[in-house]
Amino acid sequence: MQHRLNRKSRRAFTLLEVLIVVVLLGILAAIMTPSVASARRDARDGRRMQDMRAVEKALEMYINDWGVYPIVPGWSADAPSYGGRGYTGPTGYIPGLAPDYILELPRDPNGAYPSGGRGYLYYSNGFDYKFLAHQTPDSFSVDHPLYDPVRPTWAYAIFTPGGRNW
Repeated sequence: MQHRLNRKSRRAFTLLEVLIVVVLLGILAAIMTPSVASARRDARDGRRMQDMRAVEKALEMYINDWGVYPIVPGWSADAPSYGGRGYTGPTGYIPGLAPDYILELPRDPNGAYPSGGRGYLYYSNGFDYKFLAHQTPDSFSVDHPLYDPVRPTWAYAIFTPGGRNW
């Protein structure tokens, strides 16, 4: 009888129980991974939208003070293919906007950018402008509030009516 009590009081996991737990954890991880990736994509796109709205407000304050938007001779960007300019002052990709109207020009929330032609781009003739999150957004739709009619599947945009088709 003593021998029987010792065997019952011994508590240990069997190999089968451990394997079942490992399989269940693997299934849960497989289910959760796409959800986490989707949440990260949505968060990055949300941040891009906030960045673009902040630049839009800063540009409106700038034109109210100076009568024109910051002028650049061609597309200006933090992306290397478009000049790889900085984030503040006269050498910023939107010259003179930061730090007076916005603390610092935005950087893409995905740490892989700017690279090549991917990043934030700006163009203005002084009277109109267009500002892009170029080749960085994760999702696109014609119903998206920052839909770019020129680059519908690879950019978000804010623009004045005259800059719409740039």
